[in-house]
Amino acid sequence: MVLVALIPASGAFGVLRVLRVLRVLRLLSAVRSMRRVVSALAATIPGMVSIGALLVMLVYVAGVMSTQMFGRVDPENFGDLPTSLLSLFQVMTGDDWANIVRPATDAYPAAWLFFIGYILVSTYIVLNLFIAVAVEALEMQKEEDRREIVDEVEESERVVVDAVAELRAEVAALRADLARQRP
Repeated sequence: MVLVALIPASGAFGVLRVLRVLRVLRLLSAVRSMRRVVSALAATIPGMVSIGALLVMLVYVAGVMSTQMFGRVDPENFGDLPTSLLSLFQVMTGDDWANIVRPATDAYPAAWLFFIGYILVSTYIVLNLFIAVAVEALEMQKEEDRREIVDEVEESERVVVDAVAELRAEVAALRADLARQRP
């Protein structure tokens, strides 16, 4: 990067100088608590992928259902599968969901059951699963750190006990030497 900065006409390679900002990531290795959080988050990846796959299946099934149930009534939001998936994603995130749901509930008064069930499952249950996986990983990381600290303390205690035993042996040897030297 330094060489690129020294070249007067570095042009497109000058963008590489921006990568110096990544030096901030060295904090991850320097600060113990940040390192713990990042390693816990890395440990959550398999669980998050599974939950994400579950969410994709849920949204897909709900998208097919909503396209079939509400496609004729509200083609703007549920006319085809991609539009339904986008509308359901918007409902899941809570972004102006009432305006998406209103045409379907006006045409079918019981449509609110579908949408409330979808919101409850997609938003609250799946979100809580994400949070549960993250919290579990943080707890496991905390327990591993606790075990490491206990191991370090036990090792330090062993070193101190060994040093005390050596000192007692030396003191006993010195006392024996003193006792032999006295008449």
